[in-house]
Amino acid sequence: MKRSWTSHYDHPVPEPFSFPETSLDRIFVGTVASHPSWVALSFDDEDTTCRQLNDRVNRFAHGLRSLGVAKGDRVALMLPTSPVYPMAAVAVHKIGAVIVNVGVMTKGPEFAGILQATGARVLVTLDVFLPNIHTALAAAGVQHLILHSVSGIEQKLPPSPSPPCRRRRRRRNRRRGSRTGGCSPATWRGWMRKVTSLSSTAGTT
Repeated sequence: MKRSWTSHYDHPVPEPFSFPETSLDRIFVGTVASHPSWVALSFDDEDTTCRQLNDRVNRFAHGLRSLGVAKGDRVALMLPTSPVYPMAAVAVHKIGAVIVNVGVMTKGPEFAGILQATGARVLVTLDVFLPNIHTALAAAGVQHLILHSVSGIEQKLPPSPSPPCRRRRRRRNRRRGSRTGGCSPATWRGWMRKVTSLSSTAGTT
């Protein structure tokens, strides 16, 4: 097959181009070690160096591990093109988990079906997307929601339906005289029991 597009490659990109047999996180770690002061991200007139990004990646990776996320687990990323995505993606790769990319316009049964089909244990998203998905969270089967709050929308939404196991456990606990209940380890209180906030410093992130 004639590879006519190679004539548009900038010098000194070779043809054919040989890709190293490595992983994204190893490439990133190598770049951090070699060029820690290089600008890795530039967003809303704020630069983030490789060293700074690596620090954030490591903190997020440790956060995922603290939730029990391990090698091979699915982590859904419902994120726009912003500094949040590369930070979360590299962190997921670092712990050997698998990224499930979910389009930011996905909602309702389609959203729940994607997460159910992939077996995603964790969802990472922004609060601005919650109006389209919060009523489907119980059916999606995720155990943890990691939310980056842009506008505080998560505090304004009505309660989401409780997952079925929570309702069953409430009935059992009511018979036992206990007021505690909930899907374990699913985490809703009102519409969520716990929100893990993903914080950054620039623009909408």
